Amino acid sequence: MKEWSIKLKKGTLRLTVLEDGTLLIASYEGQRIYKYELLKELKKNGIIGGYIDPCLELIVAGHKGEIPIARAFLEDEPPIFEYHFEKKYSRQELIHLLTHQKVPDVNFFPEVEAKMNLLSVKSPPHLIRIYPEGRRETVHEIDGYGLQYFKGNHVACNHESNSIYSEIEGTAHYSPFGRVHVFPPEKIKSVGKIHGEQNFKSAIWIEDDIRTGSTLNTVSNLYVGGLIRSSRVSAEGNITAAFSFENPRRNENSIASAGNSVFASAIRNYIVRSYRDIIVRNSIENSIIRNYHIIYAPIIRASEVRVGGKLFAHEIIDGCKLYLGLKFLKNSLATEVRKTHKEHEQGLSRLKGELIYLRKRLITLQENTAKHFAKIKGSQPAAIHGDVFLKKYYSSQVNGFKEFARKLADFEQLYKEYKREHYTLSYYKQQYEQNRPTEIIVTGKIEAGTTLHAPEQTIQFKADQSHVAIILDDITGKIKIEPLQH
Repeated sequence: MKEWSIKLKKGTLRLTVLEDGTLLIASYEGQRIYKYELLKELKKNGIIGGYIDPCLELIVAGHKGEIPIARAFLEDEPPIFEYHFEKKYSRQELIHLLTHQKVPDVNFFPEVEAKMNLLSVKSPPHLIRIYPEGRRETVHEIDGYGLQYFKGNHVACNHESNSIYSEIEGTAHYSPFGRVHVFPPEKIKSVGKIHGEQNFKSAIWIEDDIRTGSTLNTVSNLYVGGLIRSSRVSAEGNITAAFSFENPRRNENSIASAGNSVFASAIRNYIVRSYRDIIVRNSIENSIIRNYHIIYAPIIRASEVRVGGKLFAHEIIDGCKLYLGLKFLKNSLATEVRKTHKEHEQGLSRLKGELIYLRKRLITLQENTAKHFAKIKGSQPAAIHGDVFLKKYYSSQVNGFKEFARKLADFEQLYKEYKREHYTLSYYKQQYEQNRPTEIIVTGKIEAGTTLHAPEQTIQFKADQSHVAIILDDITGKIKIEPLQH
């Protein structure tokens, strides 16, 4: 048993760890404290999860005496995948490339052959116990973790269910939730406003430009051999602009959204959103960028950039506004999936209750039928055949079993959806929300006038800074600025 006290501005919080760290109890003495203040202090002192919300509410309401406030909990740790059609760079490799004015060698329109291995499981899934102070303990490996839930269009699992391969020739991508897809490419000369809104069920390779006023959506990857000019483009996979995104008239509908990554020589006066990586050969200028993973751009000028992962730049100049942390990134996609997942959880609970009720009703019918049989035992066959009550019991049981079978089928179908959402949300959480320190790396200078926004702090540089790493402390919600270590 471990005991300690935390001195707060408004009082004292006394904590006791019980049961080998699996349960944390607390008592509070002092002025009224708000829940966000309580959570902030707990996180600052290393208690980062497993909160028991109703008990926290009691402390906020003025409860006196000890009460449990956090406990260890079990969670699925999804498998770690290796995608064989993408190239990854480490933090140090990206710093090295930026220092030597080179661009990562990426291909966001990867061509794959039929039967090609696209994904392998590097580490199997595990059930883990997470303690309030963040310690993680493996309980056991999870058998039968459904790799099929990560299988998208035109792909299949191998017999061992530890890899996914392509069924056709095409180009591959994976979604923010880890599902792997392959689509055949369709080649087009160019796209313009005259074509109206274009919606494609294939990958798209455009030889020239996407001209001003166009609207284009694809379920796969998009490659543009020229410019993307003042248009609205969306790809569930990657977007590649061989030259640049250009919006000289600053049209508000000039938006590019990628479910995975974006590559361009330059981005000017554009809104670009991406879940995975944004790799820019030259500069981002006067643009709005939203990204959850990696942004790589030698020069960022007069832009608003919201960073959920890491930003690598040589120079950040002309009054940029930088937002660090997931708080500043609204994710309607994950929010919608979580909402549906919760609704399905409630639906499963409702169906389970209905199945339990039907089962009890059928048992009662069977018991009543048996009792009635006992009463008419020894009667003439004709009398038994014409017995009204016996017919009623039989009819009720037939209808009851049919209704039970329908409800059970509904439950099984909904449970499949629930499991798929559970596994893919676990993957999303692992990739984009857990153990992902937000960081800005500047190998050259970040200019005076640049504003940094963190959940609990805003800083505007009064003087130029050179060769720095700007790190968001997830516990305090504040920024740390350190010399860049090569």
